[in-house]
Amino acid sequence: MDIDMLEVVIDDSTIYYGVKQDVFLRKVNGVFEEFKKFGDSELEIHNGECGLKSCNFGNKGYCFMGNHSRRYINLIFLESGNEVTDIRTCSEFITDVPEVISMGGLSLIFGIDEKVEFYASHWYLTILEACNRALKELPLDDSLNLPKENYLLWLKKYKHIYEEMEMPFDYYKGFEEFKTRYYKIQTLASS
Repeated sequence: MDIDMLEVVIDDSTIYYGVKQDVFLRKVNGVFEEFKKFGDSELEIHNGECGLKSCNFGNKGYCFMGNHSRRYINLIFLESGNEVTDIRTCSEFITDVPEVISMGGLSLIFGIDEKVEFYASHWYLTILEACNRALKELPLDDSLNLPKENYLLWLKKYKHIYEEMEMPFDYYKGFEEFKTRYYKIQTLASS
């Protein structure tokens, strides 16, 4: 679980998962932190391949499994010649060790706004500005020491933004903090 070593191994000019190296490494580091949070100090590595015909069927990869939690992430390495051209997670990974069943598990999730080809539309910039404005109105900690009435007013004021994000659409990293805080405050306010 050494992010510095991974940084040396992967090419900084290659786009993995549609994102630049720094974004990719930040997400992988987040997965490493998840492993550590659940008491893992090492990752077991199991060879395997994608078993889903509509995906990366037959492409080789590895199941990285926590030595304590038994949580895992399956990564497929797409290659051209001797170069890794992309890295993907795999939800239907077949390992070379039959007793290691690895369906699902941890994943790398990237926001539309983290992708290299992302173009910030007027809609995106407007919603992002509203999210940032709303967050500035809250204390930095989650102690919610303000009177409940203040939070109810805040929830009402930004309800339309939250509801617009709740419609089925793609994930945007830029909206994540607002959505998380809104949901948490909404839950606390209703209790």
